[in-house]
Amino acid sequence: MAPVTNASTRKTKRKFDVIENRHALEQKFYIDKEKKFQILSLWTQSLDVKTLIDQFHQVIENDVPHDSIRYVNHQLNLSLSFGRISRNTIDYSLNHNEMHLGELVLTRNRVFSSQEMDMVEEYLAIMVTPLKNAILYQNALNSAYRDPLTNTNNRMAMDQTLPVEIALAHRYNFAMGVMIIDVDNFKKVNDSCGHLKGDKILQDVAGIFRKHLRNTDLIFRYGGDEFVIALRNTDKEG
Repeated sequence: MAPVTNASTRKTKRKFDVIENRHALEQKFYIDKEKKFQILSLWTQSLDVKTLIDQFHQVIENDVPHDSIRYVNHQLNLSLSFGRISRNTIDYSLNHNEMHLGELVLTRNRVFSSQEMDMVEEYLAIMVTPLKNAILYQNALNSAYRDPLTNTNNRMAMDQTLPVEIALAHRYNFAMGVMIIDVDNFKKVNDSCGHLKGDKILQDVAGIFRKHLRNTDLIFRYGGDEFVIALRNTDKEG
């Protein structure tokens, strides 16, 4: 697809499928075989999508300097962003064997050269299989990490996710807010109106959270009528 360009900004959308792009990639060798093996060894050590995107961001920085990276996967309800967004972008739609792996966007003030885009695609060719495996693993975990009543993350998900979110906030020096919320007089409702009514209230409360929070915020049912909400890039004034 041709880039959309104005006088000061260039936005380039590219569809990347490692199978369809294999022949073109075989003609270009910007990354030597030993380095590819080292990177692949690193990326196959994790089945966490956030860790893979963070590692991709760090690994390509020297070869393709960029101001920000964003990854979105609607199937996982996942949106990750590192750095400050700039005006020139490369937007990749990632696919592998007809499986959509999400959208990856790099930005910076300078226009990306054709050679730099080729290098990004060489790195993507290394990452797509580990990324696909991580997504399949995450899909399998999601059922274990969901609260079936409220369709929010459960306490086990919180125990796994919250430390990672806090570590990322420290690493990239961005604010993070955490709210602990319970439903007033919930036990009285259960005792007087029955558990079905109590369940409906919890579902309604979770629905209100989803309606008013951002896609990047995380909702956990801690237990009973207690919820924990993690707010990315949010300080106490936010």
